[in-house]
Amino acid sequence: ELQTGDTLLGSIANLTGGTAGGVPWQSAANTTGFTSAGTSGQLLQSNGTSAPTWVTPTYASTGKAIAMAIVFS
Repeated sequence: ELQTGDTLLGSIANLTGGTAGGVPWQSAANTTGFTSAGTSGQLLQSNGTSAPTWVTPTYASTGKAIAMAIVFS
């Protein structure tokens, strides 16, 4: 449905104020929050109804990953 007038302007205004690399998320009904940009290599983690956060993933080292693959094959 196409919105016009004040409804559309209110919706657009709700998305202003973000920063480069930021991610918009709905902090409440009709309210958009923004999470800042993460750093290179980070993943965005959902926190349910709270703001999402950037986390640094942990990976098994190559040697351990190969050993685990052999054990569980």
